[in-house]
Amino acid sequence: MKKTLNEKTIVNEPKKFLKIVESNSPSEYPFGKNILPECDYNPEAMTYVFTHNLGLNPSNKWYGGMHGFKEHESPYDGTYWNSSTDEEFKELLETKPEEFTYEILKFGSMQNMFSSENAYLTKRNPDGALKNPMTWNKTNGIAYHTKELPRLEVINDLIKDAYDRKNPNLKEMKIKDVLSEELILFQVRFESTLSRKKIKEYKDRMVAESGTKSFTLTIVVTADGKWILTGGNHTLQSAIQGKFQKINVVFIYEELSIDELYALGNALNRQDKVNRMKTEISTIARDLVNLYNSKKITDGTFKSKYCTDYMKTTGNLVGSELTACRKEAIGMIEEKSSWKDGKKWKDWKAKASVKTADNLCISLTNDDTLVTFSSGTMFNPNSVVAKWFMDSEMRIENGFKPRSNLTIYLHWNTFKSFTEWSKTDEWDKNEEAITTFMFGFYYKKTMLELDENGKKIVKPNFLDIKKFFPNVKYKKLDQWEDDTTTII
Repeated sequence: MKKTLNEKTIVNEPKKFLKIVESNSPSEYPFGKNILPECDYNPEAMTYVFTHNLGLNPSNKWYGGMHGFKEHESPYDGTYWNSSTDEEFKELLETKPEEFTYEILKFGSMQNMFSSENAYLTKRNPDGALKNPMTWNKTNGIAYHTKELPRLEVINDLIKDAYDRKNPNLKEMKIKDVLSEELILFQVRFESTLSRKKIKEYKDRMVAESGTKSFTLTIVVTADGKWILTGGNHTLQSAIQGKFQKINVVFIYEELSIDELYALGNALNRQDKVNRMKTEISTIARDLVNLYNSKKITDGTFKSKYCTDYMKTTGNLVGSELTACRKEAIGMIEEKSSWKDGKKWKDWKAKASVKTADNLCISLTNDDTLVTFSSGTMFNPNSVVAKWFMDSEMRIENGFKPRSNLTIYLHWNTFKSFTEWSKTDEWDKNEEAITTFMFGFYYKKTMLELDENGKKIVKPNFLDIKKFFPNVKYKKLDQWEDDTTTII
């Protein structure tokens, strides 16, 4: 449910560690009390709770849920309220919002927030939501921690239905109506170059066909009314960019566990009718490892019939692809076993981490030293010297000498790749290549040259090659962060 109100927000005294919204803007929180923790990164989702505990006659009933943010949505916008289907709750919240306390419980990844929602609701509704008269929730969310393995036969049947043009649950919908719902993007992969290329490819095909008839969204509808876009993230984005009005949607009304949702999402991408962005082997391997870590799979070699069927069902893997997937899954397990207790290997490719690294480098750069960061796993000296080259050209143009010192902060995608790379002599080889380039650039800027007309090119008179001593220093970005995989 979305609301845009102009009433003044009623706010209780803020706690020191909380951000409290108080605004007269159209998009605001009209609730009696708002508890909104600060969040210094861009999360995929959040969990929240409404409690009817204010006013003259509070019932103390509550409603908890999770919300996946749209691409440009902030948790502090105030435009999203909830996705409840309970008419009593919706009516009371709409007519008497000042009688409610609204609290954001957690921020995090989509997967962790599904888990957090389920853990929170299960803890407050141990016998089930329908048996608790004090909650408006009708379920405890998506079953996250289950003992059962994903039902591959169910996944196979759902895949057939998803691509069946005679499916009674296939509907043509206006895209604006799809977006008006609380649409949870289950598998978001828009950041990679491959994703952007795929979105453009889909959009171009839609334009060529003058419509979206060849494309389909697959939406799983949960028992509590959530719409989970399990297949078609790129398709939806392409249709929006192409300014198309309608899209085919297949609705799935099946109670699925979180593991089954991921299996279904991967399996939907095994089809090649629309040349979909195929599920990667590493994604299948990751899901197998998750099943192994939760002790649903006991075979650490992943050679059992179930493991083989899982790879075939979710990724359409065959032959050497199955072997490669097993090898990658085993490598993931070995990698995690090498982690420090209570810590996990830091991912410096995440948006928030990149911003942190950028800020670090900017703060340490001075008149003598340029500080930058790079992947150590896929280290390329050319990309580093390109940054120094552009920086030096700009400095010379403005009457400054190039910085003679270059500090490179490195990060690795796994602990294993760090230990392997650190044993090699790549450090020395790359340092020599970079300093050679720096010296060559400086030398060229001090030597006389002729342009295409034979005239002498004037060189900066403040550059002295005899006083230029390039130096490269390697440092490591923080490698570990607290392991917060346990969600309560």
